[in-house]
Amino acid sequence: MHFGSLLKKTRIEANLTQEEIAEQLFCSRSVVSKLESDSLSLSTTRAIGWFDKANRRDIIFAFANGINPEDIVKFAFKKDYLDKMNEISQFKSNGSFTVEDLEQFIVAKSDELRQWRKYLLDLISVR
Repeated sequence: MHFGSLLKKTRIEANLTQEEIAEQLFCSRSVVSKLESDSLSLSTTRAIGWFDKANRRDIIFAFANGINPEDIVKFAFKKDYLDKMNEISQFKSNGSFTVEDLEQFIVAKSDELRQWRKYLLDLISVR
């Protein structure tokens, strides 16, 4: 699988330089560059660390549910998706959430969020 473009987009979105993410992941900037150019294979552990440092736990969830990285790139950076993720994150005081928190948030909202839940579940089922 090719993760390079997804890694680069999440790093840039998080306002991190290659040096900064390298430091946080305890590797060199060269390793980060190779990962972003798909010249080096990405381990599951490093992927989880990367998306966690970029504050994109939603991508960890998508990845863990078997969604192809190229498909994740297609939806994970769209404005409507990011707006909803921001709204969900604000539901929790510390800005992070679990799948159970997401379910509670969806139940607490109206039909609009029920439609969003369906949208997310449809995305997860895309393989």
